[in-house]
Amino acid sequence: EVFYLEPVFAQADTWTRKTAMPSRRLALGACTLKNKVYAVGGYDWPLGFDRERPGTIVTEEYDPATDTWRTVAPMSTGRRWFSAIASGGRCFAIGGQKDLDQPGIPGVEEYNPATDSWRRRAEMPAARMGHASAALDGKIYVMGGTSSPDAAASGTLFVYDVAQNTWTRKADMPRARVLLTAAAVDGLIYAFGGGRTYAGAPSAEVQRYNPADDTWKLVGNMPQPRSEHSAAEAGGRIYIMGGREVKACTPGDDCIDPPALSSLEEFDPQTGNWTTRARMLGGRTGQASSSAGGKIYAVGGSRSISYGRGGNAALEEYTPPAR
Repeated sequence: EVFYLEPVFAQADTWTRKTAMPSRRLALGACTLKNKVYAVGGYDWPLGFDRERPGTIVTEEYDPATDTWRTVAPMSTGRRWFSAIASGGRCFAIGGQKDLDQPGIPGVEEYNPATDSWRRRAEMPAARMGHASAALDGKIYVMGGTSSPDAAASGTLFVYDVAQNTWTRKADMPRARVLLTAAAVDGLIYAFGGGRTYAGAPSAEVQRYNPADDTWKLVGNMPQPRSEHSAAEAGGRIYIMGGREVKACTPGDDCIDPPALSSLEEFDPQTGNWTTRARMLGGRTGQASSSAGGKIYAVGGSRSISYGRGGNAALEEYTPPAR
């Protein structure tokens, strides 16, 4: 008697829980290189501790084919609230903050999976943390952020030429933003949300940059304001997930964060339309996301940035609708 096993396909527009990271982290970055996802940096705030941990140097590699993690070479500098972006088969860790209440840093490191090693590259023209990055045609676009937790958001755009290892400043954003996210599709860069300050209420605005003529344009709004969220591109669509919507601060008191968002919104750059998609299995803010093999991976983050919430090691896989 012969038995035939039918292949199992993930249902479209669904999230699936996968093997958790070896370490709990939020304010981390993620890159995809050769269909493997790298979770880089970030920090934890363990329950029972009276302060956040410094940025970590840890880098962990996830293989979707086997649903397994392994620890790879660490960065030379621990960092949190930075950006990680893949370009030319390498992963770049850009800027960030070393520890609580410290200013941003301009440092850049590049990870090579072939040699399992990091090397330092040219620093940004200015220190940044809470910024966003997108890669396009051999260049990395670093936008927004701030120089320190107490400073207002910046609208600068710095462009890194990977081959030349040089930085150039381009046109400023129409709206300065921090704790935003970004993605590139069809030769254009899109920046989503963020706030005017670290503790400020986030925006829903979408800003589009055209490298061909060095211009920005406001192109509508997300369905809800967000900051500390993440973005990933798959199939020509941009997916915005998690983060926080509001943050109430009373003068003289600590800021109180609401629960993190679990919602997922799909943006079609061709039409400018938004579609609400399946929620993540749990709300998270300060997470990272990256796409691999046509699927999206959301990793780390926290239920809230409030005191004592701690980092998250959870990994979820999203299967977008078929096109």
